[in-house]
Amino acid sequence: VQSGDAAQHLFPAGEPVGVLAATSMSNPAYKAVLDASPSSNSSWGFMKEILLCKVNFRNESNDRRVILYLNDCDCGRNYCRERAAYLVKNQLTKVSLKDAAVDFIIE
Repeated sequence: VQSGDAAQHLFPAGEPVGVLAATSMSNPAYKAVLDASPSSNSSWGFMKEILLCKVNFRNESNDRRVILYLNDCDCGRNYCRERAAYLVKNQLTKVSLKDAAVDFIIE
């Protein structure tokens, strides 16, 4: 298992990986096999959507952006808002889902 920057390039954004991907593909597959009537296409539609998720996935910078609005402090110093912005920026760190998640349930 790799971690860090090298691991980010193993699986491109939108590529299904791991238990979540296996579960999301197996459930519609089982339903499609168990309900094999020609009128039931919903399971096949789900499978197609899952398998084509990388094609439809766009990892644009706008989707990863957070906008913070800073209030004026009226302290009288020059560039107060800019200094506040740098203070906020210096406190920001990357957080992975693994670090933030406490529990993960698929139903």
